[in-house]
Amino acid sequence: MKIKQLLTLPFTINAYISNDETKAKCILYRDKIHAFINLNDLVTKRTTEIIDVDLSKQKSTKNATFENNTLYITSDGKYKLFGALEGNIIIDATNEDVELLLDNAQIVSNKGACISFTENCVNCSITALDDTENYLIDSLSNVDGVINCPSSLTFSGKGNLIVTALGGDGIVTKKLKLFNAKLDISATGRTVATDNMAVINSEIVISAEGVSSTSNSTADCLLIQGSRIQKTEYK
Repeated sequence: MKIKQLLTLPFTINAYISNDETKAKCILYRDKIHAFINLNDLVTKRTTEIIDVDLSKQKSTKNATFENNTLYITSDGKYKLFGALEGNIIIDATNEDVELLLDNAQIVSNKGACISFTENCVNCSITALDDTENYLIDSLSNVDGVINCPSSLTFSGKGNLIVTALGGDGIVTKKLKLFNAKLDISATGRTVATDNMAVINSEIVISAEGVSSTSNSTADCLLIQGSRIQKTEYK
């Protein structure tokens, strides 16, 4: 076996072992090859039910209710979000799989995170549907991140997801997986705050205000394969 190419953030990165790219990829642990994993293990198992949620009309539906400009999701399923919401989304589905499908969704939070998963959630995922533009923007007073997930969070989809953190960090989660995703993150703090990160076949643009907050390579466990990560100046 041979390491084909290994670079460092924020450049384009292909870090994998084996000439057959369908086999296990290497995992990096503090700049050293630590173990091998199968890419199939990175894909979260998801349910098939799709529930449409109109953020603009704020009309409650099955397991998705609105209260004081906050959408509460309390059970498993796929929830397709579209329209604009000046408020928050809180997902509290105990030991269940929840996937948010973003279909030209715009969420602006005046207080707290735009999207929050509680500690009860097990498999959390966000998919930006193809040919869509999706925006998440928090407030100057928010310190919880635009997206906050205490457990594992997966991003996918070829639609654009633009995350703007005015109050601090962009995405805050224990484990982050990006699989065939497109993500643009701007933050006054850290663009991504996580302990473990895997980025597969994805395109990421990151920009942060200060030198100390621009690094996305502080995770204990980092796997990046077939992806492009571009650093830009914070605006």
